[in-house]
Amino acid sequence: MASKLTQLQSKACQASKFFSKHGSAYYKQLLEQNKQYIQDPPSVEKCNLLSKQLLYTRLARSASLDLFPLLKTGHMHDINLLHAS
Repeated sequence: MASKLTQLQSKACQASKFFSKHGSAYYKQLLEQNKQYIQDPPSVEKCNLLSKQLLYTRLARSASLDLFPLLKTGHMHDINLLHAS
């Protein structure tokens, strides 16, 4: 058990050293790849718009997850019955 802990600590130390050397280059590369998604300069209006979009995305995802058991069991016709009434 102690040897596993030592191995884990060694790997964590190696990872820490790697990211301290190469982390900034990786961060810059990510920024460059995602430049199209960055709003510059930031504005309150854009922040509010993105916040609403995120909310609606989460609501839609939640609704689709609620329907998944119906799709899986083949009870999709139950939804049609709900909408018909």
